[in-house]
Amino acid sequence: MQENSRNILELPTVREIRTQLKPLMPEKAFESNPSQLLPLTLHLLVVIISISALRFNDSMIILLIIAVLAGNSIFCIGNLCHYLGHGLIVRNKNWRYFTEYVFFATSLTPATVFKVVHNKYHHAYTNGDQDTFRCFAEKERTTIRTILRLIFFPNKNIPWNPLVLISYNLVLMNQIMGAMFGIGRNGNVVMPVIPTYTPRQRAMVWAEMLGVCAFLFILYWLGGADTSAVIGITLSYLVAASISCFYIYTQHDTEELSNDNHPLINSVSLNPNRFFDWLHHNVGYHVEHHLFPNMNYRYAKALSALLHQHYPHYYKVRLRLEIWQQLFCNDIYKPNPEQSAAPLYPDLDEKSS
Repeated sequence: MQENSRNILELPTVREIRTQLKPLMPEKAFESNPSQLLPLTLHLLVVIISISALRFNDSMIILLIIAVLAGNSIFCIGNLCHYLGHGLIVRNKNWRYFTEYVFFATSLTPATVFKVVHNKYHHAYTNGDQDTFRCFAEKERTTIRTILRLIFFPNKNIPWNPLVLISYNLVLMNQIMGAMFGIGRNGNVVMPVIPTYTPRQRAMVWAEMLGVCAFLFILYWLGGADTSAVIGITLSYLVAASISCFYIYTQHDTEELSNDNHPLINSVSLNPNRFFDWLHHNVGYHVEHHLFPNMNYRYAKALSALLHQHYPHYYKVRLRLEIWQQLFCNDIYKPNPEQSAAPLYPDLDEKSS
């Protein structure tokens, strides 16, 4: 913790880094990019066509192939919706909400939950007390939390635990239930923080869940409305959850908790891989995303080069397998963060609210 505090004191603030690096980036990097609605639509078509093929299939091998194809596209839709929620694709609020409603339903996520949990809390308090995606701190230890973290989340007690790859389903359900019904801090056993929602936001979440249920019913009908459809759809979403878990945990969970919210301290990018960067729309460039949430993800590689040039001793880029192994060296609880929670750059997401 002392080393972490020393490092952050030596670094320029996030605002200073943004001021330094943004002029070095192409202007187009910070413009909206409506053309990304095309890959969103194509991934949706892949899901629809793949699930529809279930009604004509009797082979378990083909069913598994369908699940992988559909699951990868479901993850990609969720990731592109992530960019959509930051205002990177559609800037007009009315049109943006319409596209969010439709495409977030595909990933079984109410758009309002994502924007509150991710934009307002995770980005403003990354790995700090108010972060909605962080590990539990030692001060938050309870028996039920210990059991759940031991079984479903990366830790050194159960190396290479396969249940880790489905834990995103618990996280998502926890946040949705908190948004719909309200869960106090002490009653939250899956993740440390459930945001507070206004009555209007809560009503929006309920309306968005109707869209989620409608989309699931459509998939069930397209798949043949039988047991094969249920199995295929379930496996597809498990594949999507597994990919999500890999990226979510490798981006922050190897770093210690701190209320000094600085992306060069609390975030990790993955070593560039041409195939996976193309397949998953540059989601591995995570330090870059936390520095500039409103930046077009296609320019993440250019920003990565600037970070290598200007901050080589702080910019963390790790191999996928290496950091996945490191996750299973984690204790169940992290040491308590020392400083008071306050967003280091509260204006960072104003345009994506």
